[in-house]
Amino acid sequence: MDKGSNSAKHRWVALPVCALAVVMVAWVSVITFDAADWPSPDQYPHNAPTLNRCGMVGAVMSYYLRYWLGVTAYPLLALITCALLMKLYFGKISSRGERFLGGLLLLTCVSASAQLILADKPCDLTVGHGGVVGLLLANVLSNHLDHVGTIIVLTTSLIVGLLFVTEGWILRLPSLMRWLIQRGVQILMGVRVAFRTLVTPLRPAIVGASRVSSKESAALLGVQRTKQVEE
Repeated sequence: MDKGSNSAKHRWVALPVCALAVVMVAWVSVITFDAADWPSPDQYPHNAPTLNRCGMVGAVMSYYLRYWLGVTAYPLLALITCALLMKLYFGKISSRGERFLGGLLLLTCVSASAQLILADKPCDLTVGHGGVVGLLLANVLSNHLDHVGTIIVLTTSLIVGLLFVTEGWILRLPSLMRWLIQRGVQILMGVRVAFRTLVTPLRPAIVGASRVSSKESAALLGVQRTKQVEE
C-alpha cells in the first residue's frame, strides 16, 4: 500500500515537472524565433545552421505557434506555466472545464485584438501578428460588426475569459509566491553548501600556492633592487 502511494506521489510530481520542462523549451523557442529558420516559407534561403536557441525542434515548435496564434503564443505559454505551477503547489486544478473554456476565449480574443491593433505594423510572418486564428476572427468581426461592435464583443469576451481562467487563483497567488521564494532560497542554500563542500578540501592548496607566489614575487623584487643598486 505504501509502495503504491509513493509511486503515485512520484508520478504526480514527475508529470508536471516534465511538462514544465517542455514549456520552458517552448518559451525559449518562441522568444528566439527567427522567420528565416526552416520550416518558415516566408524567407528563403533558410538559416544554416538554425538560429533558434533550441535548434530544429525549437524552430518547428515556434513557427507553428506563431503561425496559428501569432503573439498569442506568449499568453498561451504563460497560462500553461501558471497552471503547472498551481498543479505542483496545490496538487490539483479545480473547475478544469471552465478554465479551459475561459482560456480558449481569452486566447482567441487576444489573437483577434493583436491582428486588428497591429495590422499596420511589420510582421515576420505573412499571416500577421494574430496568426491564422486572429486573421479569421478579425475578418469575421470586422465584416459583420464594424468597429464599435467588434470592440464591445472583444472586451466582453476578454473579461469573461479572465474571470473563468483566474477563478480562485488570484487569492492563492500570495501563497504561491511565498512557496516559490522558499524553494528558490532552498536551492540557493543547497548550491552554497555544495560549493563549500567542494572548495573546503582545496583551500589549503590554494592558500599554499598564494603564499609561494607571494614569496616568489618578493624574491624577484629583491633581485631587481639588488641589480639597480649595483648599477
